[in-house]
Amino acid sequence: MRAIMSFLLVVFAQACASPEMVAPGDESTARSRVSAAEALRLAKPHLEAVFRQRCESRIDKHWCEKPARDHVLILGDYYHVTRESYPYKTIQAYVKPAVRVHRDTGAVSFTDR
Repeated sequence: MRAIMSFLLVVFAQACASPEMVAPGDESTARSRVSAAEALRLAKPHLEAVFRQRCESRIDKHWCEKPARDHVLILGDYYHVTRESYPYKTIQAYVKPAVRVHRDTGAVSFTDR
């Protein structure tokens, strides 16, 4: 019973984790094997495609013509790296679509829309 409760607590904690935006040189990521700067470097080749994907789903297309910035967020075991020109008020908006980089292995994957 204790093992089941521990498992459920871990799953619940990960599901309720809030994203945290970090700068590429942020020292709070020092406990990870992969730094935020390295995650940004690994994601860089895919960021233009992520930006295009974000633009396709946007109603107001004029934001796609504005200069975009790269954003790095931590969510659970992953960095979520995205490129965006719209200044969202909620940090959750930067999570999808994005390039995911595992904080320990550096494995690159992608989030769904």
